Amino acid sequence: MVADQVEGQKLPPTLLALPGVQFSDTAGSQVPGMGVRLLQGLVEFLEILPTDNALTAHLQRLGAGDGQRYVLHDPDGMATAQKFALVDMDYILRNVPAYEMANEQLNQVSQRWEKEVNELSKAAETMYKNYQSDMVFLTDDQKKKREEEIVAKEKEVTDLRYKYFGPEGELYKKRQSLMKPIQEDVYNAVKAVAEEKGYQTIFDRASSQSIVFASPRIDVSNEVLAKLGYSK
Repeated sequence: MVADQVEGQKLPPTLLALPGVQFSDTAGSQVPGMGVRLLQGLVEFLEILPTDNALTAHLQRLGAGDGQRYVLHDPDGMATAQKFALVDMDYILRNVPAYEMANEQLNQVSQRWEKEVNELSKAAETMYKNYQSDMVFLTDDQKKKREEEIVAKEKEVTDLRYKYFGPEGELYKKRQSLMKPIQEDVYNAVKAVAEEKGYQTIFDRASSQSIVFASPRIDVSNEVLAKLGYSK
């Protein structure tokens, strides 16, 4: 056991996995596919027992100037001190000009396609209203033909909307092409900071609901921006 072990306490073997971190994805405004990135390919396990007052008090005393240290250990109870840091991806991306330009492009494309879908949808609605107005004058064959035309137009609307806004539609592909290079640049910058500072893990505080409070001392967002060439 290392010096950071709670004096007189044997850490039990139960392991609680750190909660996952997911970067959000909504049309035209946030980053897609940026899921959990635990640097150096490691998934660390953190054991904190809230009911263990001695351990809780001890963990609260482990603040470091350039990164928080927690007691991590294996099932055999061998503890080691590990460093981690936080970043705020929302803050970082707001300060990356390429991200803002990509968002603007996505918004413009999305609005253009949405307008096209709406115009087609209005055409289908007009066809239906005209059919209702003319229905009393139509023969059965004419009614059947008009109904088929309306159904075909409505299907055209549905197909076009899916083409543009479906799960793997044109907007998704456009977002991927614009955002993937930015994602890679940000990840490489985060990784570089972690390697230079010796952090085993860096979490995104913007997307982790489990982080209630974190000291600004362990937020390395500005260092990541500096790596990207945008000093704050």
